[in-house]
Amino acid sequence: MAYAAVARDALSERSSASTKGADDLVKEAVEAAEVNYNYDRENRTEGIRDLQFLAGDQWDARDRRQREAEDRPVITINRLIQPVKLVANSIRFSVPSVKTVPVDREADADTAWVLSGLLRQIQRQSMATWVYSVATGHAAGCGIGHWRVLTDYVDDDVFEQEIKIKLIPHPFAVLWDAGAEEPDRSDAMNCLVLEFVPTQTFKKRYPGANPSDFQGSQSFNPGGNFQWFRPDFVVTAEFWKKVPYQRKLGQLSDGRVIDLTNVKVLPQGMQVVRERTVNSHCVEQTLVSGREVLDGPNKWAGKYIPIVPVIGNELPLEHSVVRHGIVRFARDPQKMYNYWRSQSAEWIGQAAKAPWLTEADQIEDYKEMWDTANTTPRPYLLYKKDAQNPQLKPERVRAAEPPSALWQEGNISSDEVKVTTGLYNPSLGAQGNEVSGKAIVERQQQGDLANFEFTHNLHISLNHTGRILLDLAPKVYDTSRTVRVLDEFEKEHFVPINSVAYSEDGEAVLVHDLTAGKYDAVIKLGPNYLTRREEAASQMVEFLKLNPEAFTVVGDIVAEEQDWPGAAKLAKRLKKMVPPDILGDDADSPPPPPDPLMIEGAKQEVREKKASADKKEAEAREADARARLAEAQARREHAETGAGAEGERELQRAKAVGEYAKAGGHAEIARAKADTERAKAEGERSKAESARELTGTKAMRERVKARVDVHNATKPEPRKPNGGS
Repeated sequence: MAYAAVARDALSERSSASTKGADDLVKEAVEAAEVNYNYDRENRTEGIRDLQFLAGDQWDARDRRQREAEDRPVITINRLIQPVKLVANSIRFSVPSVKTVPVDREADADTAWVLSGLLRQIQRQSMATWVYSVATGHAAGCGIGHWRVLTDYVDDDVFEQEIKIKLIPHPFAVLWDAGAEEPDRSDAMNCLVLEFVPTQTFKKRYPGANPSDFQGSQSFNPGGNFQWFRPDFVVTAEFWKKVPYQRKLGQLSDGRVIDLTNVKVLPQGMQVVRERTVNSHCVEQTLVSGREVLDGPNKWAGKYIPIVPVIGNELPLEHSVVRHGIVRFARDPQKMYNYWRSQSAEWIGQAAKAPWLTEADQIEDYKEMWDTANTTPRPYLLYKKDAQNPQLKPERVRAAEPPSALWQEGNISSDEVKVTTGLYNPSLGAQGNEVSGKAIVERQQQGDLANFEFTHNLHISLNHTGRILLDLAPKVYDTSRTVRVLDEFEKEHFVPINSVAYSEDGEAVLVHDLTAGKYDAVIKLGPNYLTRREEAASQMVEFLKLNPEAFTVVGDIVAEEQDWPGAAKLAKRLKKMVPPDILGDDADSPPPPPDPLMIEGAKQEVREKKASADKKEAEAREADARARLAEAQARREHAETGAGAEGERELQRAKAVGEYAKAGGHAEIARAKADTERAKAEGERSKAESARELTGTKAMRERVKARVDVHNATKPEPRKPNGGS
């Protein structure tokens, strides 16, 4: 735990692993940013265009300018926002389910349960469901989204830290290592997290720093079409990298494997039986601007870069990878749909301006009225009747009908949007051609499968998040404290961790030691507890519809799962109607009193163990005294075999020691024998008392049994179901 205590505050300490100067770090960060950006340039440019398209900018700039100059309709009917929301909002109905399991002999199931609850609490406190849904929406929209794991102090007046999960709002604020291939980017050796900082804020946050842009060569523009560099902003970058180093592993004689890199003294009685050198790494974070290091390098407590991406779909090409979401290939059908809707509106608008066919003298007295006939709604139009031809009157020239191709092309474009997004009418909540419920469900499943890669990639990212959290937990939560955990039903528990407790033998043990053992965590998204309860209640009601006779035995359970006022009271009342033989262990009767015979047996066992321990202790003292006496006699015999004055003096000393040891030894033996006899007598008295108490307890038990039999014989019969007597 000493190492963990140091690692917990590592973010505030300068790392000694790196010996590079500040200028070298800035240069390294700029070079990494340029390489990473150039490799992913096309994906970033197209991804930003996807976001702009999703936000409603769906017309080419030239076409828009031309139509607006001609006062022609420029209509945008955004049919892509709903498919993206459908993917993202499906996550909001879910809750992360955590399963932590021990993987070595130092780990235990109780601590695994605590870790599972701690990870649930971290995610709930961080609003992780919202974070995951927004990041998945970014992946569906532009091909990638991000969140991060960080540590922070619990409060302003304590030193204890906690773990949090935070969204990275802009999906293209992260530049990943060009060599990373895993979908969760866990194999990346570096990454950069870029941030816009207003110039005035930069000067206050970093006094004395030079507000220069984070830029490399002229070709480096970390946003493609997005304007990262603006006069009133400074772009800073968190430069995360893995620093390689070697460490030595050793296997001890008891089978444990420990890191011997900084170990000077082995545990008592242990020997190293096997050794090997491992290529490892530590993680460093440095905050840089365009010219200087603003903070760091700081050593991160964990072994993973705490930035997590969620990827859309990736198509590998010969020298690059195309990354996209739902929007990319639906852009052209959406453009065509907007065009044909604009054309249709234009045709209909022009059809309303059909001219009138009339004689000049018929309308000359009402010319002002007729000049505004197509722009001002009027209840009537006046004209002068022709005396020569009274049947002649003004007539509107019928406008040509819009070509049917306008509607056909619009419908074709609409269908092509559905094909490219993989979402059809039932998936979007609209009525389709399907009639039966099975057909509707199958079409909805077809839409789900068409975009299942987003859900699957999210689960990959969640599992990587679980590894990051498990790696950090023993280093952040390393002190003795009480933490809040959530069980699988989202119920809160307060559990002590890293706390010292004492066993029955008085031995100190650590309770829920998070620093011991290794664990694996699997995080999945599933229905939250409320949704699961509602589904269970609905299925129970459907079950009773098919089996109404089962209500008499399971009605209380069904009522208990309902979510309306009075459900608990109704369940309690219905439970009283269930026959006791069916309730079994679920009955609300109080637990039976403990058996007096068992209590007395336990007391007798304790007394006998104490007497046995006293006897063994006395015998041990007697054996020790005899050993000291034998040692003194041996020294005397050795002295008697010596020669000369020195031998005589040794003989006299040995005789004196021997006499003293003999006297003391005999006395000690006598005391030990007396203690042994007392222990035997105590054991006999304990047995006798236990026998007397046992006889009395049996008699008391017989009297109690007789009273119970009398009570059962005189009590009324229980009420029958449905109020019968």
